[in-house]
Amino acid sequence: MKFHKLIATSLVTAVLMGSTLAVWADKKREFGFSGKVDAVDRGNGTMVVEDMLFRIDNNTQIVKKRGRKGTLADLRPGITIGFYPSGSGRRAQSSVVERVWILPRNWRAEPGYAETPDN
Repeated sequence: MKFHKLIATSLVTAVLMGSTLAVWADKKREFGFSGKVDAVDRGNGTMVVEDMLFRIDNNTQIVKKRGRKGTLADLRPGITIGFYPSGSGRRAQSSVVERVWILPRNWRAEPGYAETPDN
């Protein structure tokens, strides 16, 4: 009986540690651009993040919390996202964003570009 409790406790601990490690990995990730979504226009293939316009399309991959796959419908005003723009400055805004991560509400990174883009 004690052996079964030990195994059960070990499994619960492993699951809890695994889910915690996934959260830590997300919090350590750095993005080329991050911030709150101001607007999304799926019809025109655009999203506005931190007052900057970026292009999206049906091939843009959405990654939700814990790595779950999302859809463009998951992009909505008010959520915090991170992504890697193709290029910098105007070129980044005219290129289609390939993958977007939906970030936790308590995300602490500075909004905007991680580095100052070359304009």
